[in-house]
Order: sequence, then C-alpha cells, then structure tokens
Amino acid sequence: MEMFDSQIKIGKHIVGYVAEAFTNRFDGIPTLIKSPGRVNIIGEHVDYNDGFVLPATINKHVVFAIAANDTSVVNLVSLDLGEKESIDLNNLQIPPKYQWTKYIQGALLELGERGYSVAGFDVVFGGNIPIGAGVSSSAALEGGLLTGLSHLFSLDITKKEIAMMGKDIEHNHIGVQCGIMDQFINVYGQKDGILKLDCRDLSYDILPFENRDVAIVLCNSMVSHNLYTTQYNKRRKQCAEAVSYFKKFDPQIKKLRDVSIELFNSKGKGLSPDIQKRTKFVIEEIERVHTASDLILSGEIDSLGEKLIESHLGLSKEYEVSCLELDLLVDIAVKQNGVLGARMMGGGFGGCTLNLVMDDSVESFKETITDKYRSKTQIDPELYVMKIDEGVHIIEG
Repeated sequence: MEMFDSQIKIGKHIVGYVAEAFTNRFDGIPTLIKSPGRVNIIGEHVDYNDGFVLPATINKHVVFAIAANDTSVVNLVSLDLGEKESIDLNNLQIPPKYQWTKYIQGALLELGERGYSVAGFDVVFGGNIPIGAGVSSSAALEGGLLTGLSHLFSLDITKKEIAMMGKDIEHNHIGVQCGIMDQFINVYGQKDGILKLDCRDLSYDILPFENRDVAIVLCNSMVSHNLYTTQYNKRRKQCAEAVSYFKKFDPQIKKLRDVSIELFNSKGKGLSPDIQKRTKFVIEEIERVHTASDLILSGEIDSLGEKLIESHLGLSKEYEVSCLELDLLVDIAVKQNGVLGARMMGGGFGGCTLNLVMDDSVESFKETITDKYRSKTQIDPELYVMKIDEGVHIIEG
C-alpha cells in the first residue's frame, strides 16, 4: 500500500521537518528513524512462491520521530495526510479511524502476540516516498515503527523478526497476502547493493551495484485501477491451485519454485488456461532472476535490460497484472536510445515502471517519455531518478 506524499514541505529537509513537527506537538526529545522505500530490479510476484528476488532500498524515505510518554496511550500524527489518532493500549481491539492506523494497531498487536511489551508513546512521521508508485511505503511504515519501538523500549528485536512481523501485519490486519520481500529488504538493504534474496530460507547475497554509468529511473503512470488487493490475492490462490495439482506428480513440491519447466511442459496441460499462464510466468521469472544476478556480477548491464523486457512481457501477457498505461510506458521507453530495459514494477494495475537508462541519456529520456505519454493519455507522469541507499536505521536518539 502507498500512503506518503512526495510533495512533503518542499524546501525543508524531511528529517528536520519531522523533528520540528514533533517538538511543536509533544514533550521530550524524540528518537529519529529513517525507513526507505524499495525497488525490485526483477523477480515480480515470485516471493510468495518461495522464489528469488533482486530488491534494493532507495533514497526515498519515511522519517519517524518517536518518544515515550509515560501513559498507556499511543498518539499518532501523519504529516502527509494531515491526520492524527490516539490508540489506547488497553483497548487495542477497537477499530481504528483511518486505514493507515491499522498498520500501527497491527504492529502493536503483533508485538503483544510475541510477548513484547511497550508503553505509551508519541510518534510523528512523514515521507517523500512517491504516492502510488509501488515502492512499498507500507513496508517502510512497518519497518520504521518496529525498529523505533525496539530501540525505544529496549526490546532487541532482530531484523529478521521485524521483517516477519511486517509480513504478518499485512496478512492479519490489512488483508494483503504478500510475500516477505518488501519487509525483508527494508531492514536488510545496503547502500549501493542489490540483495539476491531466497524467499524460502531468507538467505541472501549482496550484489554490488555502483559506478555502472546507468541510472534507475521510475516512471509513475499516475493511475491505479483499484484491482490490486483482490487480484493480488487471486493470483496467490491460483498459484496455490497449481501447487496442489503438481503435487500429484511429485509430493515434495511445496511452492511453484519446486516445479521444473520440464514437469510443467509435460503435465501443465491439465491446468486451466489461466493457471497455466500464471505457472509458466513464475517458473520463467525465477530463472530470469538467476540469470540477472549473474549478469550484474559480470557487469553485463545491457543483457540485464533485456531480461527486464522479458519480465514485463510475462507480467503483461501471462500473469496479467499490467494495464494499458504501464504497457505504454514500457513501449515508449524501450524505443529510446540509451534505454537498456524497462518493465512494470510492483503488484500491478498501475504504479511505476522501472527503467535502466544510461546516465548520459537520462534527461532526454525524461523529456521524451513525458511528452509521448502525455500525448497518448493526457496524463503527466512523475519521474524519479533513484539511488540505492541503506535500509531502515536510527539516525538520532
């Protein structure tokens, strides 16, 4: 879910702005936490299939200012939305007023389920993560809050447990049956490094990605077709149906990761046409992640771009989570000089495309894609040149 406005108080540094907003409202000296959004280079919709992904944290953040208040009440202020709410720790079952406070309430409930105890606190937060862009502001909210509470109340929660709790917040309190990628990269992200994450055992490798003369540019389609949650959960169900089918031929299969292309080719015709397409995409996307990882390590960035294009075609035609606007952005991008590859990013049905663009072509790319997209849709896209930054961390306090 996306919930932060990229236009937060232009002209003021986000950290200083959030800190000042806290001191204007509450007593005490707050702990400050910086929690990033993320991109995923390749490996879409495979994390909940126990596949491999290539995410990285970016230089767009949510900043939290948080301090204990010696009460049993949690006071919350969202600067971006201009909303505030209070939660009584003794009455956590009362439904919150706003959608975003469900994440806070969910975090408090998940902490309690695991035996962690917190007292009342005040928190102000705001961010420059572009709204609706598919860069996972919800995981930034979860990871930032849990990291802050662990520090504030000396809970010593591990990074892995913070990631797992973030996923459980989505599953148990928001209703999105997501995988682990977004929450994991939020806490484990490293500056100038892409994680190759095994979503089954959560092992990972760091792939250096710096000084490549290539920029990661996100193009925000500025559309959302309101299909994300229902269609996301439907895709998960379809994948589970495919697993149940292939288990008849190999009882060791647990997720689509375990289905070989050979088994799919020989037995896949027993599935419905839609589930055949979903299964084929997942198997091939996992293989693309392995290939892309090798290409990054060997410096073959041109060929990496080709894998992005293949990924988009699969997401659009086989997994069917793209839309006309995303397909248009990719089509415009790949026809430009200096563009190595492009694909939709995130759950789909709107949001952003991810583009690998040579540094010396970024400005012409931005101008051309803006003009051509506007002429076809009457929509002005937003473009963001991203840098790979570190994961969630305490910056003061």
